[in-house]
Amino acid sequence: MSPPAHGARVEPAALEVVSHYDYPPFITGPGEGLSHDLLAWMRGELRLNAEFSLLPRPRLTRRVSENNWQGCVPWVNPVWFGDEAMQRFVWSAPVMNDEDLVLQRAGLALDYRGPASLHGLTVGGVLGHVYADIDPAVKAGRVRREDAVSTELSLRKLLRGRVDVVFLSRSGLPWWLQRLPELQQGVVVAPVPRQSFQRFLMLSPQMQAATRDAVFDGVAQMRSNPGWRRVLARYGLSPA
Repeated sequence: MSPPAHGARVEPAALEVVSHYDYPPFITGPGEGLSHDLLAWMRGELRLNAEFSLLPRPRLTRRVSENNWQGCVPWVNPVWFGDEAMQRFVWSAPVMNDEDLVLQRAGLALDYRGPASLHGLTVGGVLGHVYADIDPAVKAGRVRREDAVSTELSLRKLLRGRVDVVFLSRSGLPWWLQRLPELQQGVVVAPVPRQSFQRFLMLSPQMQAATRDAVFDGVAQMRSNPGWRRVLARYGLSPA
């Protein structure tokens, strides 16, 4: 990979990279996965003093709301942080295309066409995750939401028939099919995805300008850089 376009070394200010994604492709093992690849790229290509922390979503939400927070949350979308206008946080250009798939338990007669298709059903969620299109129906009592503490536990509940539907990103599906091979027979993937979306890097407004500019320059390179495209290809992903 080539050095940052501006050519200047960024002073090693601490950059906290925090994520609540503890599942593939973002985390695939100790020190492995797309989030760790991003960290290595930030350290090597952008010369940033970046450190990675994995936090549960409720703790991450509190962390990024602190006045003195200076960091980056990768792989997220403004809608999930109530920042549709992109004014509360600073957002990079898109870094990845992805989809949320609808996995339904075997034998469920569901023709998924949108949130209204789930009325009367139980959705298996992950604690702390925001489902902006579904949560209003949950609040109104039209859909039941039953959370687990992890994606794996939610999928296992689906396999046991304890919930009707679970949402899973297309980016993580290949790994989960290896991890839980019973998914091949025990669930059905709806032809219509719950949503298609892009993933961004979310930056704190308080971030030092030099660090922010280095990240933005790096994201601009990501989209066409052969090295980064090879990283994504290892997980079956494509750049935005």
